[in-house]
Amino acid sequence: MDCQLRTSLNSLEFLACIISIWLDQFHQVLEPESCILSQTDSSSAMGWLRKSNFADRTDEQVPFSTARKLADILLTTETCLYSQWFPGEENLIADSLSRDFHISDSRLSDLLLTHFPEQAPFGLRILPIPPEIASWLTCLLLSQPQKEQWLKAPT
Repeated sequence: MDCQLRTSLNSLEFLACIISIWLDQFHQVLEPESCILSQTDSSSAMGWLRKSNFADRTDEQVPFSTARKLADILLTTETCLYSQWFPGEENLIADSLSRDFHISDSRLSDLLLTHFPEQAPFGLRILPIPPEIASWLTCLLLSQPQKEQWLKAPT
């Protein structure tokens, strides 16, 4: 799906932060009263993980809906969240996950665990996104109108 001009990069980073948490909920691996670590190189997404106060407006619909989904997951699973930021140039695993589509998931997991063990979370696995999550993401992003002001060339 092409989501260009539908939301900001910061909103997409925020979505990425909750997808792994949602996958853990989907696969029922979150123990009540556990604390979930979410690491990101987006200072905006990290801030939104700690405190979200979006308005229910069209221009903030993606982060607003994402924050509500995160709150629902945390309340349903009776867990808490610990968010951590680190500089983008140190975010080697996320960079690889977003660029190395030519490597199989199992091989990529092995490479990441071997070369970046200090960044790899315990039990790192690359999982497909279930249809329920993909559908939610698609509906959310397609519901956003394309922003025409972004179509103009910078001056």
